[in-house]
Amino acid sequence: MIAGALIFSGCSGLSENHEARAENITTGAGAIVSSEPVPDRLAKIAGQNQAITITSDLKTSVARQPLPVIWLEFEHENSEPVRVELDDKAKENLRFAGEALFNYKFVVDHSENPDERYEASYNQIKTYINALNEIRKLKMALPDGERKLTEAEIREIINVHSGLVNARYEELGRHFYPESALSEFKTSVNEKLGYRVF
Repeated sequence: MIAGALIFSGCSGLSENHEARAENITTGAGAIVSSEPVPDRLAKIAGQNQAITITSDLKTSVARQPLPVIWLEFEHENSEPVRVELDDKAKENLRFAGEALFNYKFVVDHSENPDERYEASYNQIKTYINALNEIRKLKMALPDGERKLTEAEIREIINVHSGLVNARYEELGRHFYPESALSEFKTSVNEKLGYRVF
């Protein structure tokens, strides 16, 4: 059984330069919460989509779509940022998560089968949680020394990755189902205002 993760609030007694790290354990004893120092410099999480793949239909295009590339950047005064790649295990888990998210988006839009929709939703959540937990285990060689990533950095990796997958899915949708002039106008207004009014 996997125990639930506990995150203690400010009453935990941790100082400002420490964070609580919650770890899943495979016993029924509970969750282990350890204090780790917060580094002086946090990584900027960057990423980009690879070249889009268009096939004969949306479903096949979604299934064959390359996943985003994610990396860490560390700023240095008067020099280019230092780019640090994730290791192969983290990349593999993000790939599984991205594939599940692509599938979830397609199923929600095109299937009325409740079992299929539930399974797609479950797999999407499970794979991103697995990716998050695998990245938590990493000890990376960074410009400031070897360390684990902070919870803020890990969450941002997941956010950037899922954001790029969502953006690519929407791009594919527009290719196969072009918006009407009215829809394009509504989208343009929402983007210019920075919030949804239509």
